[in-house]
Amino acid sequence: MTYTLLGRDAETGALFVALASRWPAVGGIVPYFRTGAGLVCAQHHAVSAMAEAVLDKLAGGIPPDQALALAVPAFEPERRQVAALDLRGHHDHWTGEAVDWHTGHAEAPGLLCIGNMLASPEVPRITLQAFREAGHLPLTRRLLHALRAGEAAGGDKRGREAAALRIWPAAYPAVDHLPIDLRADEDDDPIGVLERILARRLAVAGVGPFCR
Repeated sequence: MTYTLLGRDAETGALFVALASRWPAVGGIVPYFRTGAGLVCAQHHAVSAMAEAVLDKLAGGIPPDQALALAVPAFEPERRQVAALDLRGHHDHWTGEAVDWHTGHAEAPGLLCIGNMLASPEVPRITLQAFREAGHLPLTRRLLHALRAGEAAGGDKRGREAAALRIWPAAYPAVDHLPIDLRADEDDDPIGVLERILARRLAVAGVGPFCR
């Protein structure tokens, strides 16, 4: 019921995720970040324990493909969709056979998009392509642009309700600027809400290198 773009910024080393869904509060449900490990996104009957188990493996130096293979089978894997990204930008994903259609994924170096309950299986590819083609924009704007492209391709087949944009600096928490954590819920244009929140934050506070 969600499409999610996650990756590593080649310029700064930051890890990021942007997602949109018909499910409420996805910004606090899907992404799991851990310093020294990486980023895991768990969706479709998301289970926190599963995401944390994958992060445990990443923290131990196990690559994403093996981390998923070791951790996911204990959590009804046929019902799960999950992606893992390490601090170097290596990534992999799992989509179980019982995950609701349409499902899809697209990937490029340091970049991965997954989705389920999509209006079209092309949503992940279009979302990722839009991100790559918007390299002239600051990272935050690129991510919002990509979410809009996924939405225009149909997004979540049930409609719109929630969206989130989160970015962790490479040296987090030992940095002098805050991570980006923008979330919108219970709105028929959640990506538009994120755009307004970002504009407001830019107006009142520094946001580090991700908006320049």
